[in-house]
Amino acid sequence: MPGRAQASQDLLQRLAAVILQGDLSPGTLETLKKQMQVPAVEESADLNSDHAIGPAKIAGLLLGSPEFQRQ
Repeated sequence: MPGRAQASQDLLQRLAAVILQGDLSPGTLETLKKQMQVPAVEESADLNSDHAIGPAKIAGLLLGSPEFQRQ
């Protein structure tokens, strides 16, 4: 069974396919993955935890991406 971080990565891929019809550059994908790895202070006090962010934050990151803004 995948960990929470892997589940977030999978969700990112699925939401990108729906929101951006798969039009996500490798650079933007890497930037989004880095943002997903940064735990918010209120969400996790343990920086080494298997941290996952929710679908709303992932969708927000995709909506702010250059690929979505060009649509």
